[in-house]
Amino acid sequence: MLDTGLILSNDGYANFFTYSNLAMEIQDAAGHVQYRSQRIPKEPSEYIERMTMPIQGGQVVWYRDVRQLREKQRELKLARDAMQRAYDLDKKEEMIRRSYIKLLMERKIYDELQEVLRTKGALILQYTKFLETAVPGNAADEAVSRLNVLASYSKKRCVMMLRGKEDHSLQGKELYLALQELFRYLERTGLKVLLEFQVEGNLPTEKALALYDFIEQLCESAVVGGENHMVCHVKEEETSYTVKVLLDHRLWILGFMRQIRDDTRLKDPTIRIHCRDLEYAYSVEIQVRKGSEGS
Repeated sequence: MLDTGLILSNDGYANFFTYSNLAMEIQDAAGHVQYRSQRIPKEPSEYIERMTMPIQGGQVVWYRDVRQLREKQRELKLARDAMQRAYDLDKKEEMIRRSYIKLLMERKIYDELQEVLRTKGALILQYTKFLETAVPGNAADEAVSRLNVLASYSKKRCVMMLRGKEDHSLQGKELYLALQELFRYLERTGLKVLLEFQVEGNLPTEKALALYDFIEQLCESAVVGGENHMVCHVKEEETSYTVKVLLDHRLWILGFMRQIRDDTRLKDPTIRIHCRDLEYAYSVEIQVRKGSEGS
């Protein structure tokens, strides 16, 4: 009955594959094609991908169009290459920026050292020449102590500048440590300074250096003027950083005020320096306003 076709059976596979929309064929175990669709590409193409899967007695072979996939892959590769180029450019730009900052800092250090030599060079030469012929004694010890003060000042000034080079700000403790070292060396010259420090967090590097320059110059003048004791208050206020120094009534303070007003390191519109007679002591004060001129 099956042979006569009176009962429908599973046949017509060849026609099914021939007119199928699937680009597919079935091969036997020897690789001979048993069924093939007319949609199978006649020529190889970079946009046609051949896939196989084993089945009982042979394998299924089908072809798929990967044109859109390859186009997406091409777009992704272009995007990846563009991102890599952008990354490489950013990396080179960062290297150039760091090199530029390094050169700027080297120039800044050179300028700072030149400024230190300009303001302190005469004193340094005076003490070094004296020590060349000095004999051991109080005078030689005093000269060595003064040179130590100048060396500490120069070193700490450069250290603070380097510590604050990245974001132009400096931790308050760096100024505190610099002042502590300066006062420790000053004690060997006969001047004792009591430090009260109230600055939390960071402060702009330039403003920290201005405070440090002022205090060092005041202490140098105090040593020459014969001062023995001072009280130094360093405080952060709402709108400014303030240093207030209390000391005895001495004539040298007037000379110091004339000298400090001509100091190029402290010629800034945001800086105010004044002294007051409190009857029980003199108060010498510097206020460095937060922000820039006009802010």
